[in-house]
Amino acid sequence: MSLILKITDTTFTDNTLPVLQRDGTVDAGTKFLFDFADPYCWPKQVAPLNGDQFTNFVNGGVAAVTALAGGSSMTFATGGIGFDTETNEGIILPASGNLPANNQGFLFCIWLKHLAQADQTSINAVGGYSNQLGVNNQYALVALNASGTYRLYAQGSNVPVPFPANGTIVQLAVAIVKVGTNMVLRAYMNGAQYGADIALGAASTFSLNQVAAAQMPSPELGYLAGSSQGWCGSIYRTYLTDIGATGADPIAILQADYAANSGRFT
Repeated sequence: MSLILKITDTTFTDNTLPVLQRDGTVDAGTKFLFDFADPYCWPKQVAPLNGDQFTNFVNGGVAAVTALAGGSSMTFATGGIGFDTETNEGIILPASGNLPANNQGFLFCIWLKHLAQADQTSINAVGGYSNQLGVNNQYALVALNASGTYRLYAQGSNVPVPFPANGTIVQLAVAIVKVGTNMVLRAYMNGAQYGADIALGAASTFSLNQVAAAQMPSPELGYLAGSSQGWCGSIYRTYLTDIGATGADPIAILQADYAANSGRFT
């Protein structure tokens, strides 16, 4: 059993002391973390309205904001924000998720529930930060309905993951990782690597793709510039961590996250 002792009237000046976080996944490299099933993040625990804010688990981090227009709406059930075939619906994530060109590795994760897809032809946005999924792609998760796969994108490359059965909840993640003197893309599902590494080139010359602010000012859930908005499903939890800055092992983060949260969402 853990013991937490609150000490009052004391000021600590040692910056090396660990900071107690509300969520165990948050570390010094975390840019944002939102968990919609947690009332701290989403106090209303009902379907969000346009302009509603979600509290960032990163201390001092900017909130995420619901963006709804043209009569579109989102749902909320069993801890997840529900998306459907309506356009003009999304959750705008903090601009801290706009990673710089000199980034040396990151991890992006979304927990989602897969539902039957109404659109069988389009590439539908689930979330991330990208324009057209090519040279202006940093990271993204999309549903490629024609092939029945989720595509985990980073730096314009991707790993396909077959759609699970309708109603299945999965943890999907993509990372750029420094391995020796090279950078690679890795995809993950439910706390384990999925597929093989994809080589991205030498770390010494690596430059992370940038997304023009005019195309996409910041990361978003339910929207990606250049992709359709027709994905059907729910999102429970998402986070982005700069592992290049911290040296953290992405598989260790994901395994701990999966162990802590795999039974929470329904």
